[in-house]
Amino acid sequence: MKRAQKERLNLAQDILVSLVALGGVMMIAVAAPNALQLLDPLFKRYKKRTLKPSYIRQKFLDLEEKGLIRFNEKGDTMRIALTERGREKILEFQVDQMEVDIPLHWDGKWRLVIFDIPEKKKNEREIFRQKLKELEFEMIQDSVWRHKYPCHKEIEFLTHLYGIYPYVDLVEGKILKL
Repeated sequence: MKRAQKERLNLAQDILVSLVALGGVMMIAVAAPNALQLLDPLFKRYKKRTLKPSYIRQKFLDLEEKGLIRFNEKGDTMRIALTERGREKILEFQVDQMEVDIPLHWDGKWRLVIFDIPEKKKNEREIFRQKLKELEFEMIQDSVWRHKYPCHKEIEFLTHLYGIYPYVDLVEGKILKL
């Protein structure tokens, strides 16, 4: 993907993430000529040419058209709110960027993810397996995967996101040589 295309994709993502950081709602004075300057800290990493006010306005309109944000105008104030669909999109971004933190030293413990996800949740099971691969888990069997490093928060997040938490166990321990 070309760099300019990547920047455009990231701009939409960064707008959504910024809304989350602001509690899901942003208020902008409609009459203020430089209202978008509120977002300056967010956009510092982008090239100046991609950040024309008309371009940013269009990104907001695109996000509204996709149902990710909602505009409400009251008097001279514009309220921009994240929709439920927007919150789901944020979760997708978090999943895409998820990594297991690797400490300086291994504690000698293995983390085993064991699951028996029913056939009615086949899609979720396949997505979960794919994410385990991306997180560099090692497959022992189709439904048993292991990792050397702490991954509780990642597994908890994924299982709740995909609605499979009742079917997944995480076991942590040392392997004893007999």
